[in-house]
Parts: sequence; C-alpha cells; structure tokens
Amino acid sequence: MKEDGITPKETRYQTEKQFLRGAIDDAASTARSLEEFSKILDVKYHIIFKISRNRYSYLHPGRNKYITGKNLGTRYTEDFLLKAFEENTKSHKEQKEEILEQQAPNTSTDLPTVPFSDTSAISTPFIFIKSDLRLVIDLQTCIKAQQSGAYAQKVKLTNLKQMAQTVAYIQEHGYDSLDDFHEALNQASDQTSASRKSLKDTEQQLKDVNEQIHFTGQYLAYKNVYVDYRKSLNKDKFYEEHRAELSLYDTALRTLKEKSGGNKLPSMKALYAEKDRLVELRDRQRENFSNHRDYERELRTVSANIDMILGESREQKQQIEKGKDL
Repeated sequence: MKEDGITPKETRYQTEKQFLRGAIDDAASTARSLEEFSKILDVKYHIIFKISRNRYSYLHPGRNKYITGKNLGTRYTEDFLLKAFEENTKSHKEQKEEILEQQAPNTSTDLPTVPFSDTSAISTPFIFIKSDLRLVIDLQTCIKAQQSGAYAQKVKLTNLKQMAQTVAYIQEHGYDSLDDFHEALNQASDQTSASRKSLKDTEQQLKDVNEQIHFTGQYLAYKNVYVDYRKSLNKDKFYEEHRAELSLYDTALRTLKEKSGGNKLPSMKALYAEKDRLVELRDRQRENFSNHRDYERELRTVSANIDMILGESREQKQQIEKGKDL
C-alpha cells in the first residue's frame, strides 16, 4: 500500500500496541528488577504487568484483555528484558562507584556526616573446645534396651564410660561441690543469653545501615531528576514524564529524614565503612555466641549425667538397706 502511495490506517489495537511498546521501552531503560519494572509501568503508564507460565503479558489501561510480550516483539519478552535489567544494574553499580570516588567526606551539602556508635572495640571471642562427653542413657525408658538384652548390656558399658568421663570432667574443672558446678552452669547460661542479645543488636544495626545505604543511593540516583524538575517551566508535564523517578526520589528523601531524627545523615563512604565494621563485629559475635551456647550445652550434659549417677547411687543404697532389714 505504501508503494502505491496509500497510507495504511492504523487500528485501535495497533495504536495500543505502540503505546505499550513505548511504555515498556521507557521502563526497561531504567528498571533493575521485575518489581521496579512493574512499578514503573503501573505508576507512570497505568499498565498492569503479569507473568503466567513464564510468559510476560501487559494490560493496556483501555483494554480488558492482556497482550503478550511475544505479540509485541522480541524486545518485550523475558530474555531481552532480564538482560536489560542486568545491564541497568551493572550501570547503576558503576555509577555508584563513580559517585563514591568523586565524593567529598559528606554525601552532599544537605547530608553531612554524623558519627556512628563506637563498634570498633571488638572483644576476643570466648574459646571453647568441645569434649566427646555424651548423655548417660536411662535404661528404664530405653525401649530398645528393654527388648534386647545384648543392646542393654552395650548401653550399660557405654553408660559406665560416660559416668567415668563425667567424674573426670568435674575433677578437671575443679568443681569442689554441686553448688560450685550449678553456679558455673548458671553463669554459662547468662553468658549465652548476653552474647545472643549482643548479636541480635548488631544484626539490627547492620539492617539499619543497609537500609540507609539503599535509600541514600536511591536519593543520589534521582537527585538530578528532581533538580531538573524544579528548574522546568512546565512542571506538570515534567512530573508526568518522570513520575516514577520523582516518586523514588521522594520516597528516599522522606525515609532518610525519618531515620535522621532531626540530625544530619552520614555520607555513603561513612555508611560503607560502618557496614564493614558491623559485618566484622557480627561474624565475631556469631562465633562467640556459638561457643557460649556449646559450652552451656556441655555443662547441661554434665548436669544430667550427675543426676543419673546420683539417682542410681540412691537406688542402690535403698536396695542394700532393704536387704539388711530382711
């Protein structure tokens, strides 16, 4: 028709497809994930995006039926878009690294640094070497031992070994009485609880710092868009064209102000330094907590074995006394 000088008349369906292609191209040019891609389409163009059986589909705001990405072209299907998101992520990472290199001590003039809490003093982890001590088995409650005489005999020999090791453990660690031992067990339990609390506190601090890094990066990424918006003569038109970017900028700025509590926020350089310090602190606290927990468990094994030994000794003493009475 074009060769004959006739201009084809576009149908409504064709113009809807053109609208979808333009919107998808725009969203795919900045999105770094499917979630961000879907959000841009929804907020900026009122297009609903869905994935069904690994097929990407789009619902035009004026239609009731989805149009598949394959129907729009190869640029609108899974393979192409995932590669686009990967490239955007890589580009964003390079841009962030460039910002960090060019950055002064402060993130920007309106985000100067506030010192973090001191976490540099990391204590040496509690060292614990686990023994091969095991629980003494109660023959009265061991069904397998009751069913098999040979197994019961094997358990008795194992119990004798564990009882001997338990007595040796008590002597080696210098516990002069049961009260001394129970005091050590209570102290170990308190230390385990304290190390668990310290670890959780550090993990929460690390989570907060990661959120600050995320939103500070988001703030920096879209700050120029906001500056252009303030300078634009037709703000309504500019806002509609950059609704997604400005929305992300506003969200980041609002979140950072909430986190500041009225104070200035740290720079990206300080945030990453604090993150590295907290990661080191967390790793050492994990080791510390693990050692305290294992030590407490070993003492509880000793405690349970002591109860079994003393319990059997009482029963034997009672049987001897009964024999004398007879």
